[in-house]
Amino acid sequence: MGAPIQNQTPRAPEPADGTERKLLLRWLGFYRDALDTSCAGLTDDELTLPAAWPSPLSLHSLVRRLTDLERTFLVRALGGETEPEADTAPAFELLHPGEAQTALATWRAERARADALLTSGRLTDKSPGNGRSLRWNLMKVITEYARQAGHAELLRARIDGRISG
Repeated sequence: MGAPIQNQTPRAPEPADGTERKLLLRWLGFYRDALDTSCAGLTDDELTLPAAWPSPLSLHSLVRRLTDLERTFLVRALGGETEPEADTAPAFELLHPGEAQTALATWRAERARADALLTSGRLTDKSPGNGRSLRWNLMKVITEYARQAGHAELLRARIDGRISG
């Protein structure tokens, strides 16, 4: 058995069991927290550092991508918005470091808007914005967060050696 890993960031515990709705919302919270933890304490330059040239993938771009998902599949879908907003810049483009903190603030604001819309309705209710069930929209967002959480952990480890554990 090797030495304990240094530079380990505590990970939020996996959600406890519960009703389907509670479980879905807890997993959404778990993955949101994982991304937040991966970004915590980093400078704008570190958040925007690309994974490996020529890929523009960075924590900053992951935050932008997940902001778009929150906005599209939770805020717009559940709120009944069908028209896209004017700012539709691709999330995975090379980004300017000076925009990283704004991107984090926007992500947190979209999360809060989504959370306000997730307080009511049945999982089988059709969303007015896209006609899909609340369950479908939640699963879409949760699976995308799960896909990106591993990328975020690797990006964080590359930046300062911190790993989740």
